[in-house]
Amino acid sequence: MKTKEELPACPVATTVQLVGSKWKLLILRNLLARPWRFQRSIWGPFSLEKNFNLIPFKNIVNSSSLYNIILTVPFGFLLPFICRMNLLKLLLAGIGFSGILELLQALAGILAGYSTRVIDINDLICNTAGAAAGYGLFLILYMAVRKISEKKASVNFLFTYIIERK
Repeated sequence: MKTKEELPACPVATTVQLVGSKWKLLILRNLLARPWRFQRSIWGPFSLEKNFNLIPFKNIVNSSSLYNIILTVPFGFLLPFICRMNLLKLLLAGIGFSGILELLQALAGILAGYSTRVIDINDLICNTAGAAAGYGLFLILYMAVRKISEKKASVNFLFTYIIERK
């Protein structure tokens, strides 16, 4: 292992040297491969035309929509454990959480003056749908625990906690 003084001053050269010789060709091939293709042409200076989509359901069927749903399922599932929730409160919380994520994304792009992301109304819709799906899973668990507790006299602490929440 080389000391800090023995490494080159350039961070890229240092990385290539530390990664090792067997990966150099792969790294260089990927860096030099042209043309780079992206889903949308969003690389570059931050602009409202390229970095905002305010049209609902425009290009909503893609993998990022599925990821946005999966991202917020735990939010919708775990929030009722923290405070009493009904579906309306949870949907409002999901919209608020998703809105904060999108606003922070926009703020980061504006402050940096450069963005690789699109602030999208579809993300807001999918995040809220994920929170609702998580709440649905919570309700399924709640009903199952209620049925189990009716049949058995002794239940553990978690079951007792879930039963007393409603």
